[in-house]
Amino acid sequence: MAERDSCPYCATRSLELRKSETAIPYFGRVLILASICSDCGYRRNDTMPLEDHGPSRHVIKVSKLDDLRIKVARSGTGSIEIPEFGLRLDPRDESQSFITNIEEILVRFEESVNRLKKLGRTSKMAECNKLLHEISLARQGKARFTIVIEDTQGNSSVTKEDRILRSSLVSSKEYSGIIVAYAR
Repeated sequence: MAERDSCPYCATRSLELRKSETAIPYFGRVLILASICSDCGYRRNDTMPLEDHGPSRHVIKVSKLDDLRIKVARSGTGSIEIPEFGLRLDPRDESQSFITNIEEILVRFEESVNRLKKLGRTSKMAECNKLLHEISLARQGKARFTIVIEDTQGNSSVTKEDRILRSSLVSSKEYSGIIVAYAR
């Protein structure tokens, strides 16, 4: 059953909200939310995990081209970091869950750096160009780097060749500094 609400863009009461509960591989039970405004065309789709598994941390050492195909399921409460490049994606109030692979994570970071370049801050151009070069080498399998995925609710996961990599949940005290998963 659909509900109606005010659209966050045009403020008319033309936003149709739909909700559905289901189970999704790698995420578990989730609530799927779909919103579309019949007046302005605004749309938003999201998933909300219905399970809290406690904090988790996954560390993937990427050392060869094949590692770029490792699948990552990031929930809205998960962060992704590449410490060697100084890149980090943190969750926000409006963060959406996604399932992708490591290469696409590099593409997302590459697009973000390109957006920064378009802002035209000349003091950061050299830094942006260096980052783009490092990302390019990583996408070609010519650079070793680490992907760190931390999730306060433990709903993010990592898979390789359609099997979940070894992972475990950690207590809040143990949360920082524990390596949970490796790609080999």
